Amino acid sequence: MEIVDKTKNKQKEQWQLGDVLKSNDGDIEMIIKDNYNNYTIIDFKGDMMGFGPFSIYELGGHDTISNLQKEYPNYHKVNAKLVIE
Repeated sequence: MEIVDKTKNKQKEQWQLGDVLKSNDGDIEMIIKDNYNNYTIIDFKGDMMGFGPFSIYELGGHDTISNLQKEYPNYHKVNAKLVIE
C-alpha cells in the first residue's frame, strides 16, 4: 500500500486580491484592500461581534499579500463563485 499526501503546500499557494479563503476552523474570508491601501481579510460570518449580516472585522493590515499570508498560515484558498441575483 502506498500513502499519498495530497495536502497543499501552503507556502506555494499564491494569494491574490479578491481570493476567498477558508480557515482550518471553517471561517470564510476574502482578501481586500482597506481604506489605507493595506491588504486585509474580511469575515463573511453573520453577526460576528455584532457587526451585522457580515463582518468587516479586519484581520491583518499588511503592505503585501505575502506578508498577510505569512501571518495567517491556517488559511487556504478555496474555489468560490460570486453570485449576483
